Amino acid sequence: MSVLSQLFDSVGNPTERRRLLIHILKLQKEHGDESQLALTLRFLSDANRLLGLKKEGIQQTKEALEIY
Repeated sequence: MSVLSQLFDSVGNPTERRRLLIHILKLQKEHGDESQLALTLRFLSDANRLLGLKKEGIQQTKEALEIY
């Protein structure tokens, strides 16, 4: 996870954290880094949970588990 994403998390801005993680996820899919992809999916799932987007979060967690 990027340092910027961690910063958004530490200041309590899950909306910006989610937006950034979605961009990071797209880049990781293009580059094929599966371990980082799974980790980003996990963090994105957490950001979605904080925003009340439970269905998206559950789906991302399932995707991360499939990779692991």
